[in-house]
Amino acid sequence: MRKVFVSSVVGEFEEFRSSARRAIELMGDRPILCEDFGARPHSSEKACITEVESSDVYIVVLGKRYGYTTPDGVSVTQAEFRAAQKVGIPILVFVQQIAMDPDQIAFRQEVEDYQKGLFRAEFTSPEELKDEIIKGLRQVSQMMEAAPEKEFMLRAKSYFEQASRFFSEDQPELNFTFWPQPERNLDIVQLENGLDQSFARMCMGGLASMRDGYEPVMEKNFTGIVSKKTKLLYFHDGFILVSLSPVVEREGFMFSSHFAPPTSLTDCAKGVSQMLDFNGAWCGIQLKGMANVYVKELPPEGTNSHTMRGLWGGDDEAHFHERLIPITDMSFLTWSEVCVNRFRRIFSK
Repeated sequence: MRKVFVSSVVGEFEEFRSSARRAIELMGDRPILCEDFGARPHSSEKACITEVESSDVYIVVLGKRYGYTTPDGVSVTQAEFRAAQKVGIPILVFVQQIAMDPDQIAFRQEVEDYQKGLFRAEFTSPEELKDEIIKGLRQVSQMMEAAPEKEFMLRAKSYFEQASRFFSEDQPELNFTFWPQPERNLDIVQLENGLDQSFARMCMGGLASMRDGYEPVMEKNFTGIVSKKTKLLYFHDGFILVSLSPVVEREGFMFSSHFAPPTSLTDCAKGVSQMLDFNGAWCGIQLKGMANVYVKELPPEGTNSHTMRGLWGGDDEAHFHERLIPITDMSFLTWSEVCVNRFRRIFSK
């Protein structure tokens, strides 16, 4: 049984807090609300922080009022939210659709700026709040039941090896990997009958060109598409691998193949996001074959000289991965932008 802490103002918000309690109990979890603390040997604010730190899930419900301000200059709810961030437990955010006090608006912005481990929903009535909390707790259950990080990494390595003949040893590649959670089995024979539709989606997302066509891939454990500089592979356990060329070649600039523009990487991520049709997944982004390639925008038109990256040694590849549950266009693209910024730092010299 999980301990689920409910954080909000108390006065004039009792009905909503009661709905939160009911939702948590319906999920078979234990609600932790300050009303239940009873006498404590320390201040109520400290007791709340202690309970947050020992909970498994943190719920914050934001209404109109900011609430009591502690001697530290923040509300009790805000202090509890920051404590939940510090210990790294899943955070579920529920925002009432109502005009808010100025301090509450600022606090809401702080909450919405926090991305990691966040589920966010809006509500108007106590019944809506109950339903949204149930949805959020279900997604936390899904996240906690996801396969471990190590297993994702082992599978990614294994599948790259199985498909190695489709990849270049020395050319730059931008690779996206996805392992849906919970794991799902795919009928790769049936998928082969729908490759035309998959290719059309790739073209609509700017990942391939219809005029280039594609060659089908029909292997024992995977199927997919190879089209010029783009590859899409589906594995029997639901694992998906998308490989693209990160460089953008400019006519008349012989060194353009030594640049992987950040805007191009971001556009690739936007195109890939249109291929996703699952609720949660382990996600990976890799740049490889980058010994002589910068992650920089192309120099201005008319540039005819270039100092090659890697003359004195440098990183050849980098990889980042994250568990995104739920995975949405926004959560995936936000995470992708963070990765692109890190790529820019790694491959800028």
